[in-house]
Amino acid sequence: MRRLVGLVVAVAAAVGLGCPVAQAAPPTVEHVVVEGAGFDEFLSDACGFPVLFTEKGRATFLFFEDAGTGPAQLRTANLVTTVSANGNKVVLTQAGAELTSVTPEGVAILTISGKLGPFLATGIIKINLDTGEVILAKLHPTNDDVVRVCAMLAR
Repeated sequence: MRRLVGLVVAVAAAVGLGCPVAQAAPPTVEHVVVEGAGFDEFLSDACGFPVLFTEKGRATFLFFEDAGTGPAQLRTANLVTTVSANGNKVVLTQAGAELTSVTPEGVAILTISGKLGPFLATGIIKINLDTGEVILAKLHPTNDDVVRVCAMLAR
């Protein structure tokens, strides 16, 4: 019995050592701090009065060098924007990810998910970057938030 166990362990070790495992290079990572302030032209036009903003957050970029198939780039963002007018403030958030990947057929696909801008939509969208075709769109529009934010700032 011990010989059988020893033989199994020896064969398993030989097979394991004889089959190298492909190791992908780690991605290049960049972190960007986002900070800004100023006049919010979009909300000022929508609300009919001047609106200011301050924005803080972080974006992270991962670049997969010579990846072949699979992920090529990943971009994530987490932003907090405070808009103010008439002595009132409203805090808006934006969080999401953009993944560019390559299929085994060599097609580049962009997948965007999360909260796409404070007033656009939430959900996911997939786009074939070679043709521009939208492959998948599961989006929930949030345009009504503009009216709500303007009402909160007008009080």
